[in-house]
Amino acid sequence: MTSRERLLAALNHKESDRVPVDIGTSDTTMAREVYEGLAGLLGIEPVNANGAPNRNTFVTPDETMLEALGADVRVVHVVEKPRSWPPGPVEEVLPDGTVQWTHSTGMIYRRAAGEWDIQLYRPAITGDLTRAELDRVIPLGPAADDWADGDATAKAIADVHKRGYAVQCNRIIMPVTGTSIGILDTAGWCMALATQPDLLCELMDRFLARCFADAESFYG
Repeated sequence: MTSRERLLAALNHKESDRVPVDIGTSDTTMAREVYEGLAGLLGIEPVNANGAPNRNTFVTPDETMLEALGADVRVVHVVEKPRSWPPGPVEEVLPDGTVQWTHSTGMIYRRAAGEWDIQLYRPAITGDLTRAELDRVIPLGPAADDWADGDATAKAIADVHKRGYAVQCNRIIMPVTGTSIGILDTAGWCMALATQPDLLCELMDRFLARCFADAESFYG
């Protein structure tokens, strides 16, 4: 049974020869010190740690590690067409060295001076979740433009399939609860779950609709 066959069997609720494994693709990384420690246990060179600035830097396991761990999935990066990107968040360095990114929605992320981890500092919605706030932050709009080179991406996927592996594209759908925590902080999200469940479900539905529209350019 190939890796792809194994994963398809699991997704279709059929018994496979073993549980499929996915580690180190586009959303699964590990701290540099963990990656280096695991490489030592496996007796391989931790090549992807080269250039990592500190022990907490996220590192994607290399192909040798994926093979040693029996990983069944490989990432394929979507080939993009040239296009104009909308303005990104405004970056500034605070007097204490903290780096701050302010998004158009009012959401702010910060990285403390000397640290690597980036944390949510202020959510996009700081008060109650209302329809007006929902429309402001995640407006209903047209589908995403045709931004991906579908033929080139399909070829890249086919090349991985020929090797017997399953594929995960780097434009995967983020967990809707995790994504929405950037719109509401953890307390706000939990409060909305208790007091505004319909609006919270609509918030997550809008995320999914946006992600599906974005993916149509290469999954269509």
